[in-house]
Amino acid sequence: MRWENTSPWARWHELFATHPLVVHRSAALERSGLPGAPTRWRAVRAAAAARPGERAAARGRFLVELPIHLGGWACLLGALTVARHDPGVGGLRTVAALVAAGLLLVVRAALRSPLGAPEPVDEAASLLERLDAGPVGAVPVSLRGRIIGRGGYVASPDFVLADDSGIVPIVYHQPFPGARTLFGLTGADDFVDEEVLVTGWFLRAPGPYVELRSIAAASGRTARSWQFVARYALSLVVLVVGAVLLATNL
Repeated sequence: MRWENTSPWARWHELFATHPLVVHRSAALERSGLPGAPTRWRAVRAAAAARPGERAAARGRFLVELPIHLGGWACLLGALTVARHDPGVGGLRTVAALVAAGLLLVVRAALRSPLGAPEPVDEAASLLERLDAGPVGAVPVSLRGRIIGRGGYVASPDFVLADDSGIVPIVYHQPFPGARTLFGLTGADDFVDEEVLVTGWFLRAPGPYVELRSIAAASGRTARSWQFVARYALSLVVLVVGAVLLATNL
């Protein structure tokens, strides 16, 4: 809730969500006067509980991350649009847009799936203190625990990991169409009730979760995601194509 109160990303996601943020729902319940409304904990007061500098830091990250989050795709769309009106795909405006798109997509991939060594996490609940995580800026982590369930339906490829401190959702992505459903139907259930080591990236969108990079069970079962590879590959392809076209136009 402190992240919801400090990060503009939380408000951004609320604009496109079907439900208000948890902190806003709790505050509305307190103000409702309904029987059973909380009286000991005040969500409204929680807005003032941000530590010194947290709001300023969160706003600064948002102002940097938002143009990176949207700019690459906007430039790529602009390049495709301009190419339709230029005499050839090598038009200077198209090339400039492609190069800009490639650069922004590379930076976005590096923020979204940083390749540094994962930070060992002793307690899953301690991830909640990481206010620097968001929908664009991820924190590479590794954590141990037991898979206590799936993502809520029979073909779900996602997991719920639990340790002594709490639980955290583990989200499984793949760049290939149908790969999530195939894994959910054929391989995900093998990890339930297993002790596992998960590596991935901690994010918030707006709820906290870990995007899986790899999972290894004590029984020897393993699984990997290649979504991050696709992010880097796509961005590098766009950048290389733009650079080649730029070189041929100079």
